[in-house]
Amino acid sequence: LVIQGDLPLGNFLATMALIRKIGNDSVRSYETCNEILLTFIPLRNLTTMLNKSTDLQDQKRVMQRCRDVTAEILLSGRAEQGGIQRSRLYNSADMLPIRLANVSYYIRTGLPLLQDIVLQVSQGRIVGVVGPHGSGKNTF
Repeated sequence: LVIQGDLPLGNFLATMALIRKIGNDSVRSYETCNEILLTFIPLRNLTTMLNKSTDLQDQKRVMQRCRDVTAEILLSGRAEQGGIQRSRLYNSADMLPIRLANVSYYIRTGLPLLQDIVLQVSQGRIVGVVGPHGSGKNTF
């Protein structure tokens, strides 16, 4: 339009300056809104965390499920087959042993870090694993 003479150059430049000013103001408004939004994200996360159900409720469900499975094992007769004493299970229905048999772990180079681990620990027991630095305690 300017080249054809339909729009004076001054009007064109003034229009472009006005568009630039409006564009810059829009960008600043967007950035301000974005900063406000980012300020509220931690508050939203905190609110979400505080509204979650407690671990105690989840723990009760897990323990009940554990007791149900133990009762099922007792009723089916699989307890004696697995070497679990029936009287021990009756005294603490949710105490099942944790068993590892021939467990191995190899690092990327193909060397074994842990090899043929065999372990049985009663539930509720505290076990300490000791050994020199780099022997695989954390991996275990």
